[in-house]
Amino acid sequence: MPSLTRRHLLATAAVTGGLGAALAGTGGAEHDPTEADGWRHPQATPGNMAATESSGPRSAERVDWSHEITPTQRHRFRGLARHGDTLLVPTHRRLFGVSTDGERRFEVGPGSTGFDSLASQLDSGPRVFGDTCFLTAGVSVYALDAATGRPRWRHDVNSSIGGVVLLGNTLYLAALVDGDDALVAVDATDGTRRWRRDGRLVPLAASATHLVVAEYDTGALRGVDPETGAHRWTSDPGVAAPSLSPAAVALGDETLWHIQDGSLAAADATTGEVRWRERVADDGPESGARLAVADAVYVLEPDADRLTAIDPTGDRRWSRSVDDAAYGVAVGGATAYVATHGGLEAVATADGATRFRVTPASTPGDALTPLVADGAVYGLAGDTLYGVTDR
Repeated sequence: MPSLTRRHLLATAAVTGGLGAALAGTGGAEHDPTEADGWRHPQATPGNMAATESSGPRSAERVDWSHEITPTQRHRFRGLARHGDTLLVPTHRRLFGVSTDGERRFEVGPGSTGFDSLASQLDSGPRVFGDTCFLTAGVSVYALDAATGRPRWRHDVNSSIGGVVLLGNTLYLAALVDGDDALVAVDATDGTRRWRRDGRLVPLAASATHLVVAEYDTGALRGVDPETGAHRWTSDPGVAAPSLSPAAVALGDETLWHIQDGSLAAADATTGEVRWRERVADDGPESGARLAVADAVYVLEPDADRLTAIDPTGDRRWSRSVDDAAYGVAVGGATAYVATHGGLEAVATADGATRFRVTPASTPGDALTPLVADGAVYGLAGDTLYGVTDR
């Protein structure tokens, strides 16, 4: 097992307390949940909302640019992030920095300077706080300069990291710490630990006042205070998170949405109490669904090639097929962008009508959640990163 860094040892040396308690860490800045504008997480927000008020293209006759990512470096993540005019694109072993007009700026990952020699792959997509990008690989969280990819610091644990959420200036991790399963809050400014809660708890989503985690063994959801780690509520086992998938959980200021056994459930974010359920899949459980939450909740079922819009009250607005759908949906303004294995299809949120469809991938394959910003939409399909605008 790799040795722990001095930073990690300083962060854990003073921790004491009983099993299951939220234990205080050391030093660092105070927790601040303030989120900067922009698409800085794999699904836009710490709550996986995958939506922005910024409008993307409503019509497109061509792809503005495309950039090939070698097929041996397939991604296994939910989406891109953005810092200024740099797109942060994760693949199996590398993070690519690519300008919003398609110029490659950097690539880093296992084997690069500052990465542990035993790390073999990236385990999380990029998340951005200020000018720092965060990744996990092996037993470490890496803080990188978001403009250059150069490492700044790293925080080590005792195992691979089973989940990561970034809220403001705090990172939440699931990993072994000092030999025990724990949920850990880490100061994103310097890598010191804020608190630790014992138990195998996987962080899924966060908002300014709520952190939602899942019990690894049962899948039951828990509400946790993001500042202190204090337990607030535990869900009925009937509303468990499917396969502990963050992509099937979205969290706003007041409402938690999640997919389970083919139904969309809306719950009170403060208590975990379910307000309503709406059946989405009529042909069996759907474990690979993706969500985007804007004026409605948009549920993409890639295995069924189906996109459904459900109003905040639980009433179905419309449902339609999307040929060759992949695992990603995002909303920009009045348009939902559905990832396909060859590119994306743009759909009007009002009625589900197709606005346009593009297929830029030279080798179609798995796709990431599209990223919408400043009148453009960016995506990765198969081996092709691309950008589309109305221009």
